[in-house]
Amino acid sequence: MDAPSLPTGDILRFYAFRASQSAGFSLPIYVLFFQSRGLSLAEIGAIEALFTVFVVAAETPTGYLGDRFGRRASLLAGTALSALGIVGFVFARSFAAFAAIMVVRAVAEAFRSGATDAWLYETLAGTADDDRFAHVSGRASAIGLATLAGASLVGGGLYALDPVYPWLLEGIALTTGMAVLLGMDEPDRTVEDGAGSARFSPWETLAAIRSTLANRAVGPLVLAVGLLAGITNTMEFYLQPVAVATPGLSATTLGPLYAGLTLASAGVTARAGWIEDRFGVRGWFLVGPPLLGLSLLAVAVAPAFALPVFVLGRAVRSATTPIFGQFLNDRTDEGRATVLSAASTVRSLFTAPLNLVGGGLATAYALSTGLGGLGVMLLGGLVVTLGVWRPSLPSVTARESDAA
Repeated sequence: MDAPSLPTGDILRFYAFRASQSAGFSLPIYVLFFQSRGLSLAEIGAIEALFTVFVVAAETPTGYLGDRFGRRASLLAGTALSALGIVGFVFARSFAAFAAIMVVRAVAEAFRSGATDAWLYETLAGTADDDRFAHVSGRASAIGLATLAGASLVGGGLYALDPVYPWLLEGIALTTGMAVLLGMDEPDRTVEDGAGSARFSPWETLAAIRSTLANRAVGPLVLAVGLLAGITNTMEFYLQPVAVATPGLSATTLGPLYAGLTLASAGVTARAGWIEDRFGVRGWFLVGPPLLGLSLLAVAVAPAFALPVFVLGRAVRSATTPIFGQFLNDRTDEGRATVLSAASTVRSLFTAPLNLVGGGLATAYALSTGLGGLGVMLLGGLVVTLGVWRPSLPSVTARESDAA
């Protein structure tokens, strides 16, 4: 039997869209920029926490809107709000202004989070290629990471010319993404469900979330992925001070360092489909995240291994995202964007408290000891969540059973 053909045009446009969203020219300089506008590190931490809180608050409502009005509409709304936030950063001069912009950016992120995976999965399902989700999503993430690496290099140089230039170029990239979206088709959400799942009431939406996340085949893994996301996000707090303290590195090398880490992650992400085929979902979660936890413990004893562990953290996170996305999509029959956003909400709930704990460890102890503490938390959480996880075959809807 011939392998099903992928919707080449749509997928290429999806790759272009992901690249436009990943052109983070501001990434290696945003802390410096905020400080140049009068914000202290404490205030920067506060607005980062505010961002996380509002992403959590907006995830499920925006996921519902994605199910109600369509994936492309959600992606357009998120991209437009993100571009608006970029413009706001150029003119912001106070903590209140930056905080307000961060709220806008959080809502933008929530609009795009569930709708992005839902659009891809349903587009692939329209040609019976939904089992290729991890492969295509992994390649899209790799393209995004490669774009981010290049943008990091360019952004650092632009900042030396004018602090506003990285933000302006990032805004242009987002605007290009909106143009790409206009050429993307809305997927047919009746492929798997003849009744059409695009029209959900809020109560039906909550029922879809509960039926998916309460299942022991899904819920524990959502928690494990949430813990991993929180740990790897918190590790970013340590990256810059560890890099500056490393012999031969300085603040001026952060741009190339970010680019190198991103490219290493891209290489692993591009092989996400191969990793899933090689290990399986359960096998990966029993190998990848625990390896990161053990490596973090090793840093507490041998601090010289810190930078390689940052590379490993990026790689494990990048490989896990598409593998988990495939797993969750295969077990979601209704309200796909809503359920994906709910899972993203759970992941986000880990970020803020772990950021606080990680910051406290970095302040009270040596950086290597703090990283070791993160390893203890990751390994402990994995023992609990993976111990109660009971993976099962992908669910089948009643209508599909009747049709068979």
